[in-house]
Amino acid sequence: MVEYKLEVTEKSTKWFNLKDQLHREDGPAIEYAYGDKWYYINGELHREDGPAIEYANGDKFYYINGKLHREDGPAIEFADGDKAYYIKGRFLSETEFNFRRLGQLPNFM
Repeated sequence: MVEYKLEVTEKSTKWFNLKDQLHREDGPAIEYAYGDKWYYINGELHREDGPAIEYANGDKFYYINGKLHREDGPAIEFADGDKAYYIKGRFLSETEFNFRRLGQLPNFM
């Protein structure tokens, strides 16, 4: 069983591991009263099954081990429809991303 330290204020609820790093394995490590949710593991933005940052306005940011990363779509999705692609923290154009997914670019990352 994981032990957490909890910090609750009017503006947010934050979960920390025993090393005082933002950390939560079963939900967001920061939940803001206005709706934003941030997922951390051992102090790094991280979520494998969805965006690590979910803004109340609909913007979504996907992180793995503290780096913008998503292999099956854009790592940043703005509510207005804009998007950006990243693999292991490296920006890719949409064309580069699509070629990489099709195996037509070397797996340089």
